[in-house]
Amino acid sequence: AYSSPVATLHALTVRSDSGDLLGLAPLYFRDSWGMGRTLRFLGSGEACSDFQSILCVPGYETPVAAAISQALIDSSGDGGWGICEFEGVGTHDSVLGQVVRHLQSGGYSLDTKQLESTWRVDLQGDWEQVVGRMCKSMRRQTRSLLKQFDGSEALKLTWSDSPMEFAQAFETLQDLHQQRWEQAGKEGCFASSRFSKFTKAACQALHAKRQCSIATLVADQTPVASSLLLHGAQGYYVYQTGRDPNFPTQRYGTMLNALLLRETQRRQFQFVDFLRGNEVYKDRLGAVPSECVRIRVVAPRILPRLRYGAWMLGSRLRRNALALSDPANLDTPPAPSFPKREQAE
Repeated sequence: AYSSPVATLHALTVRSDSGDLLGLAPLYFRDSWGMGRTLRFLGSGEACSDFQSILCVPGYETPVAAAISQALIDSSGDGGWGICEFEGVGTHDSVLGQVVRHLQSGGYSLDTKQLESTWRVDLQGDWEQVVGRMCKSMRRQTRSLLKQFDGSEALKLTWSDSPMEFAQAFETLQDLHQQRWEQAGKEGCFASSRFSKFTKAACQALHAKRQCSIATLVADQTPVASSLLLHGAQGYYVYQTGRDPNFPTQRYGTMLNALLLRETQRRQFQFVDFLRGNEVYKDRLGAVPSECVRIRVVAPRILPRLRYGAWMLGSRLRRNALALSDPANLDTPPAPSFPKREQAE
């Protein structure tokens, strides 16, 4: 979906002497005039993946980090990458933290930017304990909406089970998502044909492995709200949502969130993660934020450092120009150091 002449796959694998896969860094090269050759996670950019990391068999974090670090150093010489960008990573990522420290000790410079937080609702305990962690108004609203749902024959929650049901549910979610954003005068993410193609193909493949599902709220046989869920070992991740904008007073989106939390807890999962974005409803649901950052590593060569310095200067000029039209645009959170608990310097 995203292949182009300026993008080249560069996935790194770490294997044992017997050939067993111990670690995987899902990366690619991207060439541009301004930044030169950059190395990025596959899920960066428009796909907007969170919790991106170097995959690792538990117990092998240190040797995998050392091997990946050396591979990155080896591929950053003349003709290699000048800037390596790790986007959408958690500040407590042990493997990536070790890689960053290895690179920094080798003379590579770091630039870290804080992104919007990810938000996770803890489902441990009984249902009343889950509701009790919500804000007061959301507690009342949740109880009222669930009572309305339980007492109505016109309201149903459906889950995509078969491949055909999943394909139909995906089209519904995409349509609901676009309706909402278009009514607000904005382009939804599915307006991008590349994003739509990628998301559909990836989620269908995950659904076949029982790692993805779609929950749809139906009112009078009409889909009114939908959530695309990625499955983890201990919880669900809400990757995309959609709701019909023609029913604002019915609060179908809020009802679906309440049903999703209740059903996920009934299935004995420990959390629902609403991923990146500081929307107010996440805090009201009792979700706890976790820091999410983007780390750029600049190779210790003159050209990459000059390019990155020029790019950063241009970025500041654009930001200042935007602030002149609206000073509120400057109100961004400060960037934390990475890794947070163990300072490299």
